[in-house]
Amino acid sequence: MGNYIGWLRTGIELQHKIFLQEQTTILEVPLTGKNQMSKTCLLDENYIEVMIVPSHGQPQMVGNELKARGRKPEEKQGQNIENVHGNIQLDQLLGSKDATIDRTQTTIAFGDAGIGKSTIIQKIIHDWAAGKIYHQFKFVFHFKFSQLNLIKVTTTLSRMILKSYPYLQNHLEKLWKEPGKILFIFDDLDEFEQTVDFTDVERNNAPQNQCPDPECCCLVSDIVRCLIQGQLLKGCSVLIMSRPWKLESLGNANIHRSVKILGFSPEKMKEYFQRYLRDPNLEREAIETIKLNDTLDTLYYNPLYCSVCCSLVESHKTAEERERQPITSTRLYTVYFENLLNRCGYDAENTRNSLLKLGELAYHGIGKKTAVFEADKFNELELEHSNFITAFIVKIRDNDLGSVAYKFHDTVMQDFVAALMKSLSTQSNELKQLLDEGIKWGDDRFNLFSRFLVGLSSRKSTDRLESKLGKFPAAVIQPVSEWLTRNVKRYAQNLDDGQSQQKFLNICHSFAEFEDRNLMTSALAPIKIIKFTKCPLKPYDCAVLSTVLMNLEIIEEMDLSTCGVQDAGIHQLQSILHKCKILRLNENNLQDSGMKCLATVLKKNDCKVQTLELKNNQFSAKEKRNILKSGHASSHLTIITE
Repeated sequence: MGNYIGWLRTGIELQHKIFLQEQTTILEVPLTGKNQMSKTCLLDENYIEVMIVPSHGQPQMVGNELKARGRKPEEKQGQNIENVHGNIQLDQLLGSKDATIDRTQTTIAFGDAGIGKSTIIQKIIHDWAAGKIYHQFKFVFHFKFSQLNLIKVTTTLSRMILKSYPYLQNHLEKLWKEPGKILFIFDDLDEFEQTVDFTDVERNNAPQNQCPDPECCCLVSDIVRCLIQGQLLKGCSVLIMSRPWKLESLGNANIHRSVKILGFSPEKMKEYFQRYLRDPNLEREAIETIKLNDTLDTLYYNPLYCSVCCSLVESHKTAEERERQPITSTRLYTVYFENLLNRCGYDAENTRNSLLKLGELAYHGIGKKTAVFEADKFNELELEHSNFITAFIVKIRDNDLGSVAYKFHDTVMQDFVAALMKSLSTQSNELKQLLDEGIKWGDDRFNLFSRFLVGLSSRKSTDRLESKLGKFPAAVIQPVSEWLTRNVKRYAQNLDDGQSQQKFLNICHSFAEFEDRNLMTSALAPIKIIKFTKCPLKPYDCAVLSTVLMNLEIIEEMDLSTCGVQDAGIHQLQSILHKCKILRLNENNLQDSGMKCLATVLKKNDCKVQTLELKNNQFSAKEKRNILKSGHASSHLTIITE
């Protein structure tokens, strides 16, 4: 045995490790450009750790995920936040390091699309080949189920190995003698067209479906099943990566450990941006793009989503480009959706039909103010579990009631899918009626849906999707332009009540998603008074107002008193405040940071401000004196602080 170990270390084992290192050194990152699908970088320099936690298949795991990611518990109603039992490091993923245990060790790691499963596998293989982790294994073999789908006939484990690693031709017989020193890694179980089924005992016990040795000829699914069960190469270890929906087929398999991949923590998300962009200005832009916008903030933990955001920011590197074309929610979600399609597989006809059904479910839920759908509704639309559907939908099992329901992975994606469905299926003459129906509701249930629908009708986002989903209805820009113009005038006529102010703000959001600067200017220029005294403004609302009002020459009066704009909002409004002849900012809890920003505004050469009201705020006496100096320095400016 000693000679055998020496042979491995000096010969074929080294060759195998060198081969795997070369295969895993480069990390591919998706891009948003039309001519480039991805860029490459070094794995060691760009890998960012994701959160991995133990899973026992319990429904309350959703609450654990929220805690692990640092999300606010109120963002997921009805979920109990429980303690997470620690983050699992990659060198701990396979459990025991005791190579003397004579039984198969199988680990299942699962997570949503884009959460980083394949990158984790690449990192494990690369670090093992570099001698950093899992020294108990002498050989690691990696298989993608998407590639195993190409094997339509029976085969043997040895043939599978040699197809990927032909240099092992004369060494397999010796290698099989120590199965405890072998790790098999199977990626993307959810993409496997066959079923690794442990529940059909009668079938699995049939002699033709048994696979007792590596030279036995069987279906790929039976080879994988026998590896997991320990009937083939007893003592080897198996790691399987999958999206959650395919795990039920494993049934009562001999699973040693089950873990869930949760994605980035807030700190790791920031580190990802630093590594990816390597430019402090772009890093701040990317973080602000996600964190400022409460629409875009829902998926920051997803590495694919962060990659899309970074790529969009990087494609507009100059400040002028970013100001002229800010990243809208529609643009980001469209590119993210496109990347999900690329990962889950699609064909134009079936994907479009499935999307229309899925969008109908999403739209029904928005109208009913629900994000959870009973199995009957899911089945009524003839929706079936598939790689495409489960990229957006997750099954929820209530173990107490024994019932099953479905929900979208993310509530914002529910609005986007509903809007995408309507964008694909609604003719131009029906669009205004559809948008009007959303406004008729007394609450904000259709606000985000309407913004996405308007954004998708601009066609700046949908060009990328037509190759996958087919043509969108033509001639929709004009009716949406007319709808925006009509409604902004309608609600701007009387901005004294909170409901009108809220609807006016939502129309401004839709203008921003539509990305037509000329339309914004022509529609908003006639408005003399803009008032949000009874409508709270978040920082992102202020950023949107800056976008849609930026091209106006002058604003007669802007009254933001009592809207809770605070310092963060003032910073977002900085680019338009100097255009206001009368600016009211009373009772907004403005502090020194906000006052310094206002002082900068007042010093602009083209500042139009004649009256500035700042009553009942929280700035210091020093900043009060500084702002009053600005007033004294100008003969046409009156500042009221008391």
